[in-house]
Amino acid sequence: MRLTHKWLWRLSCVLLALCLSGCIAKRVPVTEIEKLSEANLEDLVQLLESRYQDINALKALVKVEVKTPEGKSAFQGILLFKRPDHLRLQGLDFLGRTMFDLIAKGEEIRLHLPGEDRVLSEEVDSYPFFGEGKIPVKLTDFLEVLGASGGIYLDPTVIPALEKDQTAYILYLFYMQESRAVLLKKLWLERVHFQLVREEMFDPDGQRRMTIFFDHYQKIADHWRPFKIKAETQGTYEFSLDYSEIKVNPSLGAEDFSMVERN
Repeated sequence: MRLTHKWLWRLSCVLLALCLSGCIAKRVPVTEIEKLSEANLEDLVQLLESRYQDINALKALVKVEVKTPEGKSAFQGILLFKRPDHLRLQGLDFLGRTMFDLIAKGEEIRLHLPGEDRVLSEEVDSYPFFGEGKIPVKLTDFLEVLGASGGIYLDPTVIPALEKDQTAYILYLFYMQESRAVLLKKLWLERVHFQLVREEMFDPDGQRRMTIFFDHYQKIADHWRPFKIKAETQGTYEFSLDYSEIKVNPSLGAEDFSMVERN
């Protein structure tokens, strides 16, 4: 399966998120954050860009839950990232055994199913990842939600604009398509600490396709990251991600992202 360019740049910045310092997260009172209240567009762009640096790799334990019209289910997973564009998610059953092994390297995706002795690649569009309920999930949507864990990435090609209301700064990100500006996404930053609390993503025709909420910020070293993320697609899925045991810049080599050969 080939990933879209839009998802690929999100994936390449996924590992710029969740934490800094290489230690397991510990909850710290929000009152320890320096209070900020006013900023202009240039200030916010510089602030956001400075928050996602010096991370080359990431390893985390994540609980993934999904709700669809057909039902709901969940699993635990081990998530690995390595710059610029390597991702691996191992889905575990309640005994800690691998149910599936999803690996993405650049635009190449491979899904290994050890219990079925199968490997899927280009034919992967959706797969029933979630438990005994076998709820089918569209793979690109699933990866998009995982990519949101990377926090805010300001692609150099986007054009930002800013709106301020009573509780948040709203950052609009546009890209140029021929001679017109097309809305890519909207970001809500609360006005006390300028943390991301909401993100909306749009199709080229202007229809909102996904909304993501960020909560339970925790401090790791000098950085704050959301450890709970909820995403809603338009009438299809609700995803929840609950991260724990996050380690930054672990030693990850090529063997950690090696792909099982197709059958």
